[in-house]
Amino acid sequence: MGVHRIAQFLSGNGHAYADVVDSYEGFARIMEGRGPAKKYDIVGISTYSGQHFRDAANKIEFVRHYLGNVLLVTGGHGMKADHDLLFGCFKVDIAVTGPGELPMADICDNLSKPGSMLERFAGIRGISINTGGRAYKTPPRILTQEDYESFIDSFDFTKLPIRPKDKDRLIEFEMSFSTHCPNVCVFCSASSFNKGEHRRVIYYPEEKILEKLNSFIKHHIKANSTGRFRVMFNDDNLTVNRERFFRILEGVDEIRKRTGCEIEFECLSRFECLTDELLERAARLGVTSIAVGVESRVPEILQFLKPGADVRRSRGIEKKMLQYGIIPTEFFIVAPPVATVETILRTAEDMLEALKNGAIVRPFLLMETYAGSPAMSMGFKVKSLRLKPKTFPNMKAPYELPYVFRNTDKRVDRIVDEIERVFDAAFGAYQKMHPNKVGEEMFAVYSAMLVCSIFQVLGIKDKRMKAAKETLKILEKDFMHYGKKLWKKKLPGYGTV
Repeated sequence: MGVHRIAQFLSGNGHAYADVVDSYEGFARIMEGRGPAKKYDIVGISTYSGQHFRDAANKIEFVRHYLGNVLLVTGGHGMKADHDLLFGCFKVDIAVTGPGELPMADICDNLSKPGSMLERFAGIRGISINTGGRAYKTPPRILTQEDYESFIDSFDFTKLPIRPKDKDRLIEFEMSFSTHCPNVCVFCSASSFNKGEHRRVIYYPEEKILEKLNSFIKHHIKANSTGRFRVMFNDDNLTVNRERFFRILEGVDEIRKRTGCEIEFECLSRFECLTDELLERAARLGVTSIAVGVESRVPEILQFLKPGADVRRSRGIEKKMLQYGIIPTEFFIVAPPVATVETILRTAEDMLEALKNGAIVRPFLLMETYAGSPAMSMGFKVKSLRLKPKTFPNMKAPYELPYVFRNTDKRVDRIVDEIERVFDAAFGAYQKMHPNKVGEEMFAVYSAMLVCSIFQVLGIKDKRMKAAKETLKILEKDFMHYGKKLWKKKLPGYGTV
């Protein structure tokens, strides 16, 4: 569970007041004047990867400008490499350097104590403290089953801050109920932690999950006249233990039948965990969307990113999900350091095809790896973080990101830089024009706009560009949320979904 999500949960559970300004939705609330009217004691922002790190830097500047001397806590796997930048330039107060659940609770509990930063927080394991722009690191903290279960037990979920969708009164419940990970991927966000004890997955018991969810739904039924809920298990390990997964789904289905509420169930998974039998049963039990890491459907690129993975399986699972009425949310990596112009173009075409099929696409232009991951030892040259020097006068520009790599071919590297420049300009202008668009709407536009940017830079002017532009227009105007068909119009050259 990320620092931003933990900060949000702690705000309703008897700790010193905490809040989160991590998403564009959170920033829209502040820009509309709703945020600063509150008293923010602590703000959590994730700074876990390259492109997101740049975005987080802009958010840090925003928080400092609008919220003043709030305690700013960051988390993410980049913490191991970026203390000097975070503390010296961005004036972050504390970085959580490992699993965030218990350190964040302890930080909140110590907020109101007298004394300096070190006096208040030096006894908390698993953090780094800003002392004059430098890092004071405390000993690491290993999370145990007892600690994790006790931590989640302490939450009163009825006090969880909610963000009902004004358009259709959809109440969202988003949570992860496991921690650690059994896998060590080339670029995975958990790679820097997956050693020793950190490879042992810790699960929160499913019977307690259902108790928490039931209390949350019962509490909000009266306030939610339509009785509509979206349950999102933002949990990479949910489908690893298949029987546990089905017990949770069956429990949610019982709550659905008992209360008469419409409950849309979404979750994360991995392709190797998904089978025809699992998808068919999951669909019958009310699963509406599953997010998976496609990474690439270009065979040679996929073998670099995930050795042993099968492109045919990726396509087959997408087809099966759509067949059973489950919307796939698919993550792509467009230009890892071994990409060629041809593979970048093929990936853009694959993303457009996935959008056409009815999937939600969430692309990364660059491969964003993490401190301690296998990719760190492959000898790639690193990229630099592009920030405006006048915005961060203490930064020694350019700052090199040790976990985002340049392409091995200089010509391709220049093309990727141009794609990034064109896309940043287009998407930045879109955000200014539509500051209140958030969540899936924003990601839908993001993905289609990136495809258009790739085609523009590569000089694609045929029916593919026409289809990409028309797709972008449709997504801007007609995108619908959660478990519904994405398309209402015919896409040129692609037929109707």
